[in-house]
Amino acid sequence: FFFFFFFSLFANQICHTDLHFIAHDVGQHSYPLVPGHEIIGVVTKVGSKATDFKIGDIVGVGCMVESCLSCSACANDEEQYCKNTPTWTYGADTRHSLHGKNQVQTIGGYSDKFVVDHRFAVKFPFAKEDFESEGEFNEVLAKCAPLLCAGITMYSPCKKYIDVVKKVRDTQSLPSPQSLPSETPVKVGVRGLGGLGQMGIKILSTMNVEVFAISHSPNKEEEAKRIGANHFVLSSSVTAMNKLKRDHALDIILDTVGALPSEEDASPSTPEGGSPTSREDKRDKTPSPQEFYDVAADALATHVHYVLIGLNTKPVAITGTKFIWNDISLHGSLIGGVKQTKETVDFCWKHKIFPDVNIISVRDIPNVLQLLEKGNDSTKRYVIDASTFE
Repeated sequence: FFFFFFFSLFANQICHTDLHFIAHDVGQHSYPLVPGHEIIGVVTKVGSKATDFKIGDIVGVGCMVESCLSCSACANDEEQYCKNTPTWTYGADTRHSLHGKNQVQTIGGYSDKFVVDHRFAVKFPFAKEDFESEGEFNEVLAKCAPLLCAGITMYSPCKKYIDVVKKVRDTQSLPSPQSLPSETPVKVGVRGLGGLGQMGIKILSTMNVEVFAISHSPNKEEEAKRIGANHFVLSSSVTAMNKLKRDHALDIILDTVGALPSEEDASPSTPEGGSPTSREDKRDKTPSPQEFYDVAADALATHVHYVLIGLNTKPVAITGTKFIWNDISLHGSLIGGVKQTKETVDFCWKHKIFPDVNIISVRDIPNVLQLLEKGNDSTKRYVIDASTFE
């Protein structure tokens, strides 16, 4: 245990990925299963070689607890893409001799204590003494826990693809609507306004970009603009999506939705308590699940990027020509390495970027998981108060 430290948990956020693992959607784990990979607490014991941490530090653990540390991905601080497979924080068998004995299933943060190799933890830039009351301290901890998954999951592609777009603009020689100077704000769409989407919008709002919230729910427009979106686009309306292409043409779409557009999304796009007010509204067509990605591709400019972030376990249907003719690249993005997770924590702390949270007790976990399974219509993250574990 020389490289380990122990900490007592204050909070753990419930992630939609927990639901995927519980339902065995991704097939990479076994039972019994203890979920939880957005873990925050205070160090209570430190191994002799874990010299970068001390008792009393506020620390967090995200989605990984070990990797090989020797492959090209690990050498590039991208442990999440370890060529020898990272060990996830829960439901995975240890394999790299960094998290206790090998071939032992990892146990997640639905608990009140945790132990981890110091190389897979991040330190938060504050201490309990910085706060005037216990309540204020606990509230900050609850808001910080989601940074360890939702935060890094959005920060990593935001930073990467904004930089890519700016570099492409700098290399284009002919002036045109699609060859803009790098100082012109990059136009970024965020599809889905759940926990990931709200973090993405808040992060992007500090990056000098133009933010477009894209949602099938018209009821989320006010909330999207409150947290930093410049525009709201109703994805269940072909008219609205076509207008997006005509008036703006996005450089990036970050797709945070972990499912194909459903038949429920294909219902008429009428605001709650209202009715269509124009002929265009009445004849507006809603994209089917198979059409959505083509409609989304039409909303993009050229030399741009569609990034899949939500954990969609079903095939995605696209028409190749939509992407080929406009040089649209389709990407996937998975969290970030430990170094970038620390960067995310520091960035969000500096800019005071935190998700809106609901703090729950352990008894509320089954109800919250059911809510997520049905399709959570809230933009808030649910955080478990670890003191309620018995």
